[in-house]
Amino acid sequence: MGGIAIWCMHFIGNRAIDLADGQPQMQVAYSSGFTAVSFFVPIVVLLAAFVAVGTNNRVSWWRVCVGGVLCGTAVCGMHYLGNASIANYTCVYRPTFVIGSAIIAVVASIVALAMFFIFRATWAASWWKRAISAVILAGAVSGMHWCAAIGTHYRLVDIQPEGKEPSRSATVVVIICLVSIIDLGTDV
Repeated sequence: MGGIAIWCMHFIGNRAIDLADGQPQMQVAYSSGFTAVSFFVPIVVLLAAFVAVGTNNRVSWWRVCVGGVLCGTAVCGMHYLGNASIANYTCVYRPTFVIGSAIIAVVASIVALAMFFIFRATWAASWWKRAISAVILAGAVSGMHWCAAIGTHYRLVDIQPEGKEPSRSATVVVIICLVSIIDLGTDV
């Protein structure tokens, strides 16, 4: 969830950002350091979130809330770490959108975790109810990202030479292949 779902959604979403009328050398380019960190941070924080919720059959609301806050923090942290890896622009954030995006991530995460963990015993044979939890959690990630993206302005630092960044299509294809490989690995 942290390494693939959140991380891939962020970078595919950022590939949709079109700056300077689509001029290739003016598009967002990433440094590898923060990009790598932004991959691992949500994995670690989500692990803490799921530990906070608990693995036994008895789940309490306060544990779900702590897990939801951690989950929302993982989503927000990944987003802003991912943006910190932008090499050719400085991101300028409007505080109201930062706060709004954090609220979206945390509230939707709490709702999704509550639906899944509190009511999972009654959902044993209802896959579609679990799918609703997944959709809400995906909404937390996407909603947070787009709220934050709307509140972000980009100040050009350096023009990227052509050919240094992979194309938008190549990035999407690589991410789709990565998700497919991970999905096949979980089916085995």
